Amino acid sequence: MSGKYICMAFNNITGCNSTAYTMLTVYDPITDVQIKGNTTSAMQGLAFTLTCDATGVVEHVHWMKDGEALHAGNTTTMSNHMLNFHPVQQQDNGNYHCSATNAVSDMTSPEYRLHVIFGPYTPIITGPGVAETGDNVVFKCMASSYPPSYYHWYYREDLVGNDSILETGPLSLNMSGAYTCLALNNVTGKNTTSFTKLRVIERIEHVAIKEDSLPVQSHNFTLSCAVAGLYDSISWTKDGVPLDGTNSSNRKSHMSMMNNSLHFSPVTTYDNGFYRCVAENVVRKHSSPEHQLLVNYGPWNVSISGPGVINLGSDIKVAVLTCSADSRPTSQYQWFIDSVPAAEGSGPVLSVLVITPKVINYKCKAYNNVTEISMFQNKTLTINDAPGHSLASPGVLLFMILAALSVPMLGN
Repeated sequence: MSGKYICMAFNNITGCNSTAYTMLTVYDPITDVQIKGNTTSAMQGLAFTLTCDATGVVEHVHWMKDGEALHAGNTTTMSNHMLNFHPVQQQDNGNYHCSATNAVSDMTSPEYRLHVIFGPYTPIITGPGVAETGDNVVFKCMASSYPPSYYHWYYREDLVGNDSILETGPLSLNMSGAYTCLALNNVTGKNTTSFTKLRVIERIEHVAIKEDSLPVQSHNFTLSCAVAGLYDSISWTKDGVPLDGTNSSNRKSHMSMMNNSLHFSPVTTYDNGFYRCVAENVVRKHSSPEHQLLVNYGPWNVSISGPGVINLGSDIKVAVLTCSADSRPTSQYQWFIDSVPAAEGSGPVLSVLVITPKVINYKCKAYNNVTEISMFQNKTLTINDAPGHSLASPGVLLFMILAALSVPMLGN
């Protein structure tokens, strides 16, 4: 029904007529717009064509990629409803639409996802270069490719894995060497390889701190770091703080580090604390258990507590003298009366029976069997006769003495 349509106007009185015409073009509406490729796959480096196929009369075709209008470029041309790639490249990946239009209708195609087939490129391997015996290590191999590549791992020409991830271990020293990853694209038929080298070193099995001698105040002393295995360096911490010479509270002026030892010249109670030694190789740090250093010292500040004067007749029948000293380990004690060792006079406490008036000179010796230091302290006990006080009968005195012997007591 396309064609020329003529209209004639006639006047019966004048007998005149005139005509005009118009042209009508009838279009089929555009339906079923689809994008089709000239092959089933777009191989990188080869020519590839997309065609905007539609039902109906199509006057114009517009192309879009990823939602934006597409224009001809160095490797793309557009003609006769076709989008030509010469050649198709990896950057041509994307979502394509075509719009077909005529004078009366337009329609846009569904999305066409273009995957350019390529690769594999040279694989990239990630994983450790050095590991300790007994470790389990993981290597990852990734090659840029579409479709994704298949992977094979080789060690000394032996196939050891068929995945992009290779887990191996526990390691032994004879497992050092080159590990090769082969990436294969079954569509392109191409493969590429990369390798990584692994060096296996002896594991540090045990780290512990040992005291070479007993730590004694103001004596030279050494802590040694015992390490089972090969190491590159030894470092030390005290109370969690590295002994690196930057912290004055660490008393670094008294400390020196040599080989696997920490030397104190001398050691003092300020050095008390919790120490660790850390053995390090190229793989990791191995820390010892915490070691508490307690410096032996003393005896210091020896003192005797107890009464100095007692009056007969008072409520005090037994005078208790106590000797104390600041010391590590706890001091041993011995008592003297007028410089003569007192019978049963060992221990920090001495009980004195208050019977007769007299003046008694006591001396306490505090001895540290580790530092081998002795310190003395003197005390005088005066027992005064109370006014009007008479001595008890011999029988009463004997009873009082026997009763007092139930605890260590000493009188003169």
